[in-house]
Amino acid sequence: MGGKYTPTIDFGVIMTAHWHHCINRCLCSADNRELLFWAEFSENGKRLGYKAILMHLSAQRIAEDDRLVQLAKEEFGTKFLEVFSYVKNGK
Repeated sequence: MGGKYTPTIDFGVIMTAHWHHCINRCLCSADNRELLFWAEFSENGKRLGYKAILMHLSAQRIAEDDRLVQLAKEEFGTKFLEVFSYVKNGK
């Protein structure tokens, strides 16, 4: 029974591990959640792999973060840097 092992992507695992990135897509009835999820994370009728889905979610999260930063900059103007700060690795 040789052959290439093809892991299956479990919708439940992705939803559990990355719920905060998926929740906006899944606010509909339970019957449609998985259908809508795979409609977004498929290309040419083939489901994307786990890493491709994470890359897609990451790109969406970055775009949303950038949008929110821009809104905050517009609202706070010159006081933006006084109100908001960014610390990387505790430094």
